[in-house]
Amino acid sequence: MEKKNIIVKLKKSGLVGRSGSCFPTGLKWEMVKKAKADKKYIVCNASEGEPKNEKDKFILEKYPAEVVGGIKIALETIDNSFAYIYLRKDYYQKFKKKLEKLSNGFPIEFVKKIGGYLSGEETVLCNVIEGKKPEPKIKPPFPVESGIFGYPTLVCNVETFYSVSKIAKGEYKNTRFYTIAGDVKNPGVFEFFEKISVNQILKNTGNYPGFDFFAQVGGGASGEILLPRELNQSVKGAGVIIIFDSKKTDNWALMKQWADFFLAANCDKCVPCREGIYRISKMIEEKKIDKKLFEDILFVMRETSFCSLGKCVVIPFESRSSIPFESSFILTPSNTDSDVESFKLALWLPLATVSVLLSIVVFMALYFASLAADMFRFLPLFISKSCPLLCSVFFSDSQVIVSASRLNVLHLTAILSCF
Repeated sequence: MEKKNIIVKLKKSGLVGRSGSCFPTGLKWEMVKKAKADKKYIVCNASEGEPKNEKDKFILEKYPAEVVGGIKIALETIDNSFAYIYLRKDYYQKFKKKLEKLSNGFPIEFVKKIGGYLSGEETVLCNVIEGKKPEPKIKPPFPVESGIFGYPTLVCNVETFYSVSKIAKGEYKNTRFYTIAGDVKNPGVFEFFEKISVNQILKNTGNYPGFDFFAQVGGGASGEILLPRELNQSVKGAGVIIIFDSKKTDNWALMKQWADFFLAANCDKCVPCREGIYRISKMIEEKKIDKKLFEDILFVMRETSFCSLGKCVVIPFESRSSIPFESSFILTPSNTDSDVESFKLALWLPLATVSVLLSIVVFMALYFASLAADMFRFLPLFISKSCPLLCSVFFSDSQVIVSASRLNVLHLTAILSCF
């Protein structure tokens, strides 16, 4: 296997992460390799938590040697590195022994995923590997800078490592894997060029419906909703395509599936995500959706959620307007103002509290800095009186007093600028 200049080859291939993030793989590897640290970590993410997504499972069944081969290349490329294969609970039971045999002789350990869908997020899995609570960390810093135990960490998807192995062998053809599910004749996982359209994939696999339908594309829950006329585009995200029969599909039941999935996945750490998903879920459960309030909640979640989960929730609900979901909405304008204000209060009250606390901390820091400046202002006078010879050699009283006075004015100006 040719491993020389692998980062150059990754960049030239245009390979991007296959977990849905689509971050350039070559750049990510280069960032970890160049990071200055005496220890680095590599993680193969096999958590695969979205509904209907089975491409990683398929690759681990059919091409485990290529996946481990990609991890070995990373270990040889990145100095002082150690690797983990992070497996979903059922994947851990099914694939661990096979992968252990293939990993023999290399510093690779296996970790069983703890928690649900969110535990596949890169900062969450770093916490799990460290033995901490499965919840996200703030970014930046990103794992490539500070990941597991604070060391630079390379996190890549199962399919990404498979593709790295193919690139090293010169066998990569710019393909990717797609999971097709739903109301189709031939469900399964298929490999096609990454730029191929949804339309072509369905036709080439014999899965293009002969009935009125719509598709969810990208993720099993977070994918966007597309009509047949919108299928002349490539697949984004994790490569999932789910077909729904328009006449047989209950729109309320489908939206409830999304809401239930994200409600179960939510870690309760941030207010926008926790409150937003709960309120969406209640509206769907009651089959009474105020469109204005609904859109306001989605906006807040997209713009202010702590991690990517809240942003993923927005995708299917915002794209639902392209199919006949609007007719299902029962608008309740009378409740709009109070609900919006209640949601805003739940969001901004903790933020305002944090802002006040930070202001107090900054004020106190500047206050003590000012006191320190006063102390140093009179210190030269004491030295000049007790050690006049030493003082005359290094500075004069007037110079020191003027300098200290200027410093004190600067501190006072900084404090006043806070108000």
